[in-house]
Amino acid sequence: MDSWGQKLLDSAFTISEMLTIGLGLSSSTLPEFIRFGTHILSPSGSDLNIYGDKAGTVLAGFHSDISFLTIHGRSRFLGLYLFTSEGDRIPCKIPKGYLLVQAGAQLDYLTGGYTKKGYYEVVVPENTCRVVKVWKEKSDSLWAVHPAMNVHVEPDRVLQPVGEFGHGMQADWYPPIYAGEQVEEELESIKLTRIAS
Repeated sequence: MDSWGQKLLDSAFTISEMLTIGLGLSSSTLPEFIRFGTHILSPSGSDLNIYGDKAGTVLAGFHSDISFLTIHGRSRFLGLYLFTSEGDRIPCKIPKGYLLVQAGAQLDYLTGGYTKKGYYEVVVPENTCRVVKVWKEKSDSLWAVHPAMNVHVEPDRVLQPVGEFGHGMQADWYPPIYAGEQVEEELESIKLTRIAS
């Protein structure tokens, strides 16, 4: 897992360097934001012995990520669906040797909404139900593991639109906030933090 996580993290730094160039920012802008971030290797697993019989079973509901980037590896089972900016739902199949990279809320913030955070869900499709039936007969493992890494901006960095994005029409929608506070606020909004009584 350490080796896999390091490969994903190395990919994230390469992607952030490419984004910096592509967005016309000064050379190390985005890599510096994530250099010492609290990155999380966060694979999710679903036992298709339990959840693989019924097409449409939701394994991870519609959501976006609070991070800078999310990098998805390939799963043995299909079921990842992406949403376009128009709201169209499309199935995603990651070929062997490839990764899927999605923008998270922190990248959305740093670009003043120019790079929109991605939305997705994981649902059991019909073809996975058919594969599950065959694999059960062969006694193969029916764990669907969705290997992913959430790459975060350093918690004590201020999130606000950078470079020319700070002068865009939507820049006011992104007031300065520490990345750690942004994460706390987002977790609280989806009821994933404990509230002290």
